[in-house]
Parts: sequence; structure tokens; C-alpha cells
Amino acid sequence: MPQNEWRDRVLLMISSYDERAPLVLNASLAFNLLYALFKLIAGIWFHSFWMIGLGGYYGMLAIMRFLLIRQLKKEDPSAMCRAYRHTAWLLLGLTVIMTGIIGQTFVSRETYDYPGLLIYAFAAYSFGKMITAAVSLIWKRSHENRILAAARCVSFAQALMSILALQVAMINRFGADSPGFARNMNGTVGAVICLLVILIAVIMLVKSSSDKQRAR
Repeated sequence: MPQNEWRDRVLLMISSYDERAPLVLNASLAFNLLYALFKLIAGIWFHSFWMIGLGGYYGMLAIMRFLLIRQLKKEDPSAMCRAYRHTAWLLLGLTVIMTGIIGQTFVSRETYDYPGLLIYAFAAYSFGKMITAAVSLIWKRSHENRILAAARCVSFAQALMSILALQVAMINRFGADSPGFARNMNGTVGAVICLLVILIAVIMLVKSSSDKQRAR
């Protein structure tokens, strides 16, 4: 491919969400899959339900993104609608796993731990991911492609979990002397995040039902 065409393609991918979406989805799928396998193996090896829960969480994200990638290049509206609806149901399943992960902070007191300055790097990453996902979800809400809309919802749900992970890690680092405060904060914020993900999934189900009715 000539150099000018490469440059034009790169600029198009930077400026167009539709063009870079396949690359982002494939990269996210690879990361989620590898991280899920790592956490599952580590959880089984160390007999840690916390790590096994995290492995299931990232595995569910990988499944959702794999289903979306399969339908991304197809032009069948009914297939896109089904993938959108399936993603909504999987998001509801994801909240069950998230609840289990949050519950482990109470049962076994296992938490996220980032040594040294790494916790500040994770804080910057989490806030950046949250802002990007929220802006994308709001700005692109009227997009007709249900596959890309579903991908944005999945990214937003993952960003919410990153914020929860950041809070757990921050309390573990700076608020370890107050276990009651840690339990209350983690439980409250965890419940709010799970409810938000459930709300997103319900809205997706309503939209998919509307799409199905219009198709008929």
C-alpha cells in the first residue's frame, strides 16, 4: 500500500470511531482473554476465590466482545439486534460475578493492592478510562449500529469496575485502620455500580425489543 494511503488510513482510524472500533475490540478481546486465563490459573493455584472471580469477570468480558466482533462486519440488522440483546443479558450475568467479587472483600478480605507509586498510575488510568467511556456512551448514543453501541456499553461497564477497583485499592492503602469504613464504602459503591450496569442492560433490552417490533 502506498505511503499516502497508509497515512490516510491512519488518520481515518484516529478520527472515525467506526474505523477504529474493530481494532479496539480485537485488542480488548485479546487482553481480556489472556488476563482471564492468568487470573483463573492463579486462583486455582493459590485457592483464591477472589482471583477466580476476577478470571470469570474478564472471561465474561471476552465472551461479549467475541460475540460482537463476529457480527461487526455483517450487514444483517436482525443479527445485530440479536447480538445487542445477547450482550444485554450477558451484562446482567456480569453483575452476578461483580457481586461475588465485592462479596469477597467482606468474606476473605482479599482486595486490590498496587505497591508504591503504581497506585497513582492506576488512578490516572481508571479516571481516564471512565471519562473516555462516559463521553463515548453519551456522544454516540444515537448511533444506528447496535454492535458499536453494545461495545460502548461493555466498555462503560468495565470502566465502572475499574473505579470500584481503584476505591478498594485506595482504601486498602490509606484506610486500612478503619475496617468498618472500608466495608461500608465498598459495599455502597459496589451496589451502586451493579445497579448502574443492570440499568444499562435493561435499557439495552428495551431498545432491542423496540428494534424487533419495528422490524416486524
